[in-house]
Amino acid sequence: MKRGRRVLSRNRILVLWVVAALAMLVLASAPAGATTAGWMPLLPPANPDRVGHGLGGANPRPLQVDEAPPLTTANLTGTLGLAGWFVSPVLVILTATDNVRVMSTHYRIGNETWRLYTEPFSIEIDGRHTLDFFSIDNASNLEDPKTTPVPIDRSPPRFLSLSPRGILHSASVRLAWEAEDDASGIAGYEVSVDGGAFQSVGDNTSLGVSLADGDHAVRIRALDAAGNTGEATYDFRVDTFALSLTGPQGTLLLLVVFGINVVIVLAIYARIRWKRPQRPRA
Repeated sequence: MKRGRRVLSRNRILVLWVVAALAMLVLASAPAGATTAGWMPLLPPANPDRVGHGLGGANPRPLQVDEAPPLTTANLTGTLGLAGWFVSPVLVILTATDNVRVMSTHYRIGNETWRLYTEPFSIEIDGRHTLDFFSIDNASNLEDPKTTPVPIDRSPPRFLSLSPRGILHSASVRLAWEAEDDASGIAGYEVSVDGGAFQSVGDNTSLGVSLADGDHAVRIRALDAAGNTGEATYDFRVDTFALSLTGPQGTLLLLVVFGINVVIVLAIYARIRWKRPQRPRA
């Protein structure tokens, strides 16, 4: 009887040992963090709010991972002239978008220091400006800086010299001028003589004309690449008549007239002196 009990006890121990060994084998082959019942996770998510309401949430949401940088665009508003130049102040509006949330937007003009963008701003100074800008989102994703040109030319060209002036003694006249433009540069000139139609002369700074005697007025327009126009007017006189006091022989004629007047004065003086009665001597 005792021997039968010992055999039964040994069999139970053997069965328990086999069961324990099988359990250890199953646990050893299971993935980390899983149970043997369908390999479900043993622990709930660390942050249920980012994925829903836990495993049993009524409205589960997928985990949001933000790895994309923001996208920033620049809107430039102003009066456009020619060749892409603005001929007015330029209003700049920066707009940034992100799949989660934009934290901040930054910009600079030319080589200035970076500034935090808080509201639209204007660029008013003439010149070939460059605008750099970028944004950062709440996940610290940094957008690569972008660059856009902002060329502004609000000022017309300026004339530095105009010729000829005064009185000319030749019908062949060479009109000449000089102008400058600090921003877009001179694109060409137009010339009008004595109220006539404007004639384009390209980028030449002189024009030969044939003019009759008399007073003449010249108007010259300078056009820059942005479409601004500067204008100057000047006048002069042409006198080619030899017997005119302002003609080519005017100086000689003045000398002759002066000499004749001197002779006349001397003759009158001599005549008066000759006719004066002489006093008798005592």
